[in-house]
Amino acid sequence: DLTERTIVFGLQRIPAQKRLEESVMLERFEAALPSILGGMFDVLGKAMKLYSSCELSGVPRMAEFAKWGYVIAEALTGKGEQFIEDYANNSSMQVGELIERDTLLAAIAEAMDNHGELSGTFNEVLLILKKYAAPGESASGYRSLMKDKTFPSARGFRKHIERIRIPLEDMGIQFRIDNRRTSRGKASVFICKTEEKPKGHTIKA
Repeated sequence: DLTERTIVFGLQRIPAQKRLEESVMLERFEAALPSILGGMFDVLGKAMKLYSSCELSGVPRMAEFAKWGYVIAEALTGKGEQFIEDYANNSSMQVGELIERDTLLAAIAEAMDNHGELSGTFNEVLLILKKYAAPGESASGYRSLMKDKTFPSARGFRKHIERIRIPLEDMGIQFRIDNRRTSRGKASVFICKTEEKPKGHTIKA
């Protein structure tokens, strides 16, 4: 949930020849502050005029932020649509980073590319996913996954997959948990990759 409300910026390291002492940086900032504030108020005034005539189509998370981002980008450079595109790409970056950090999410994504769908009890589905999460470890009982907090046991499977529902949907993957008990007294899950990709978000003036 926090990740979905986070904007990721990639920053370059400042070259040694361009680094400044803090006192020098603050002195220059104070000197530039009046023009910075003046420019901010000018842009804000233009953005406020545009705001009331803008309409979101396909409301994203942080919809108010997205709308203000659009009108501010329009007021600055006339590139509101570019802001929306970058905002959508930012979400894709976050999903990519989540895949790198979350073993279960990565295993489901890979399994969907190969199977298209999975179904069975939690234990049965997790056994298939273990083969993707830790290939070649079947002989050791997937010992590495026992220490991996992002790959749950059957008991923690429901809670974990619910937590990653949004990034799964962003990748076009859906799941359904059937709470009706099977003949073995266990709940089952169905995971599939949908044909329809998530729609982007646009703002029309």
